[in-house]
Amino acid sequence: EEGPLGSFYLDSDSPCVDRGSDTAENLALASRTTIRTSERDSGTVDMGFHYERFEIKEVTFNDGRVALEWSSTPRLDYTVFRSSSLGAPAAWDMAGEVTASWTREEYSLDESAATKRFYRVSRP
Repeated sequence: EEGPLGSFYLDSDSPCVDRGSDTAENLALASRTTIRTSERDSGTVDMGFHYERFEIKEVTFNDGRVALEWSSTPRLDYTVFRSSSLGAPAAWDMAGEVTASWTREEYSLDESAATKRFYRVSRP
């Protein structure tokens, strides 16, 4: 399945979930994920590639700036999209592009905080 950082994610009902021979904790994989929704691997380790977890941690508004904070993987490119509503289908506009660095996980956009907007961050 396609996921936030690649093409080899598992569905939560995949037969590869919890099929390894040790625990995710013992193999130092408990902070990573194999599932599209970025849930941490726990208990018996999943079989498959373990990605860094991707999640939007926080969206804050301060002095007309929108700050998005997400768990990023260094040196990967991300695109930020915005929409004024979540209708079907939602109309997403590109708000910006960024390459994650080793030291930064918070990215800001100059936008008016007066308008309610929805944001999503994805990989190109």
